[in-house]
Amino acid sequence: MGRWRLWWSEKGLHAVEALSRAEDRGESDDLPLPGWLERAWRRVWAGELPGAVLLATKPVKPFTAAVYREALQIPFGRTESYKGLAEAAGSPRAARAVGAVMRANPWPLFVPCHRVIGTKGDLRGYGGPRGTPLKQRLLDYERSRSPVQQ
Repeated sequence: MGRWRLWWSEKGLHAVEALSRAEDRGESDDLPLPGWLERAWRRVWAGELPGAVLLATKPVKPFTAAVYREALQIPFGRTESYKGLAEAAGSPRAARAVGAVMRANPWPLFVPCHRVIGTKGDLRGYGGPRGTPLKQRLLDYERSRSPVQQ
């Protein structure tokens, strides 16, 4: 799935970003991950909840927190619509707001915004520089490794 950049401190994970192809070819600033983050990274790719502390740079609004909580409930290999996520978060008419929350998600993969799709099954934008093709690859990866059927 390409290379990813993670920002962390001893307190938790601050942000995750998919690198563009140009960034991927550049000099590597790979540092060894702390044990807690390495375990969380492996859990993400195995379809398990990461169990990492996610740190926001600014206060998280209640609606945003509700959307993140509900996104974490989407099973590995499955998807949910923006509308369905809005309903689950308690704001059934806020599908566009869910899209804005997912677009600003600082922890893609850890809060699986790639599992959120359009009502008709269409892939909407994905915040990384590789966009919807990366979203499709992530979904294909999960579906190929998940015992849960769509």
